[in-house]
Amino acid sequence: KKEREERKASLEQEERQREKQARKMHYLVSTKQYDHPITVR
Repeated sequence: KKEREERKASLEQEERQREKQARKMHYLVSTKQYDHPITVR
């Protein structure tokens, strides 16, 4: 049972990291867009 809880905790931590990374990327993209727009196809 302890193992499963630890795995769950690490998964949640990964999720948070991914979220933080995504937010950072979004911020960078939105601030850089004015200098050189990124075309998404």
